[in-house]
Amino acid sequence: MDMLLKIFPVNQRFSKSFMTSLFLTLLFACFVSFFYLTVTADRQESIVRLCLVTGIALLYFLMMKTGYIKRYRSIFFISFSVLFIISFVGHLYDARGHMYLSRANISQLETPFCHIVIPMTIVPAALSKTIIFPAKMSGSYASIGSMVGIWLLTIFTIGRGWCSWVCFYGGLDEGFSKIGKKKRWNIDRLKKMRLLPFAVLSFVVLASFLVQSAVYCEWLCPFKTTTEYAQIVDFKSFIATVIFIGLFVTLVIVLPILTRKRTQCGLFCPFGAFQSFFNKSTLYRVQIDKNKCKDCLKCVSGCPTFSLTKKSLEKGKTEITCTRCGSCIDNCPEGAIDYKIAGVPFTQKDDYFNEKDHSKKWKQYIAGKLNEIFDPRVFLISTAFLFGVIISSRFLTDAILRISNLIMNGTMLH
Repeated sequence: MDMLLKIFPVNQRFSKSFMTSLFLTLLFACFVSFFYLTVTADRQESIVRLCLVTGIALLYFLMMKTGYIKRYRSIFFISFSVLFIISFVGHLYDARGHMYLSRANISQLETPFCHIVIPMTIVPAALSKTIIFPAKMSGSYASIGSMVGIWLLTIFTIGRGWCSWVCFYGGLDEGFSKIGKKKRWNIDRLKKMRLLPFAVLSFVVLASFLVQSAVYCEWLCPFKTTTEYAQIVDFKSFIATVIFIGLFVTLVIVLPILTRKRTQCGLFCPFGAFQSFFNKSTLYRVQIDKNKCKDCLKCVSGCPTFSLTKKSLEKGKTEITCTRCGSCIDNCPEGAIDYKIAGVPFTQKDDYFNEKDHSKKWKQYIAGKLNEIFDPRVFLISTAFLFGVIISSRFLTDAILRISNLIMNGTMLH
């Protein structure tokens, strides 16, 4: 038992009972199975999908039973980002025979539309009725219509929770931020840096409108290093490639290792800053109970996206940049931080079904189970995790099949 507790430590304040955890997991697994197991697939792919459903259900169960979030969310989130790259690059080689984006691909609108480009396309589309990104509106891999539809759904469900539960790229800097046990540079001292992503957002939106092209994608996106980049045909494209590589090494690898923070997502990503404005359009919040808070600031130092400050603690809430990753909740030794649903008093969240008749134990038992099930954290985790699981389904399956094909046949191509 002691060994199990070391491997799977339990937060008694937030841990669900075994039966409640199992019930919630089975319910969650039913939804996941609908998206993973109801598609037409051969035997090998069906086995892969079944294994994925099992693994996802296990991570969900551990979040519920242990009361901890960040470790098990990170396992999924980091794995998704790595496997996404394998699947995405493999798809490019299947379709084109190469990873780069040629001028012919651009002219034929064969560029996959990325969520990061959304804020750069809104102003030109609204004012000049022009789509400045060379992608198809529908009927193709990662079309504009599908990505915008997914983005609109996030506005009313998880807000900037996208950046810690769903984003294709976010798991990369999160993974590097977990390398090493010590923080070598306390970047929290640079208070004005929290404004940097909003400055980047303002710049790329304005610049993209003025030059009628996606400036961030063409010059500043670090993830061009790992997915798709413009073919190097002249000095301009060479410089752009050097910038991509430099930003990737600096923001996604080096700074996360040194600071144990998600520096790319927290300080540079324009889509993350853009999503921050929609954080209050959802039902979910992260709330701080000031009566329990001892001002130890462990939540502030442990927040990977710079979304908690001493000032925000005094207000009893996070900054608008909060990605609802669960790190502050897990780091708080007093259990003073948790998810809440807008409009529901935070101090009453554990007492929705209060059974006053203490003589009837079965009523007390049912009331206790209902309180466990109708906990805001159950709704937030289930919504955000299911969103990520659905978005990742194609990429996870495809990447594992490609890895299997590499081992068996020596190639990752289909």
